[in-house]
Amino acid sequence: MRYLAQLLVPALIVVVVVYLLANTKRGQDETRDSSSSSDNGTFVLILVVGATVAVLAFFVMQALLNG
Repeated sequence: MRYLAQLLVPALIVVVVVYLLANTKRGQDETRDSSSSSDNGTFVLILVVGATVAVLAFFVMQALLNG
């Protein structure tokens, strides 16, 4: 179970990042706006998602190992 979680967490981060980048690219193609605000927002969102997943994975692993 531990190894599954160790593989699943990075895989989920990659899937979310790819989805967000594809979604941002599609939005930029439709609007043809070259502002960097959406790039900054996407970057911050990726950081928040990655940090949240890392913290949750830490707590889950601690719960599995201790109990």
